[in-house]
Amino acid sequence: AKYLHLSGVSVRPGQRVAAGQVIGKTGNTGRTTAPHLHYQLNRGASVVDPVVFHGTTRRAPNPGEMHAFQSDVARLDALLGNALARR
Repeated sequence: AKYLHLSGVSVRPGQRVAAGQVIGKTGNTGRTTAPHLHYQLNRGASVVDPVVFHGTTRRAPNPGEMHAFQSDVARLDALLGNALARR
């Protein structure tokens, strides 16, 4: 597993951790537009879909609410002066 874009790391590679233990702090490193956690699973040289690997489900906004969501995102991007504002 890889945890990318962190502003700080609290553990060492190979260290055992417990559920709920702080392993790092979210950050904004690299080419990102906001602090976040990039969680990535690799198996050898291949990237594995963590949703499939963990057997979780994807959630998405209700299709009827998607236009309102996209409008809110565009409005907030404009307020923040986001150079990568969505079109």
